[in-house]
Amino acid sequence: MIAALAGFDVVYVMTGGGPGYSTMVPGVQVYQLVFTAGRVGTACALATVLSVLTCAVMYVLNRLTRER
Repeated sequence: MIAALAGFDVVYVMTGGGPGYSTMVPGVQVYQLVFTAGRVGTACALATVLSVLTCAVMYVLNRLTRER
């Protein structure tokens, strides 16, 4: 799950998020919003949501796999 959310490098190098948006991951979307479209505010909001989602998933996985 975390690798899917943070898989920027492989997707960007291999496909750039295309064709169309078929291989778009949030990290590539943030990159394209900032450097292609110039929409820094939208990219910042998306990056913040991505960070919170990643932290939430890690918290849940940590609680599920914690040894008692």
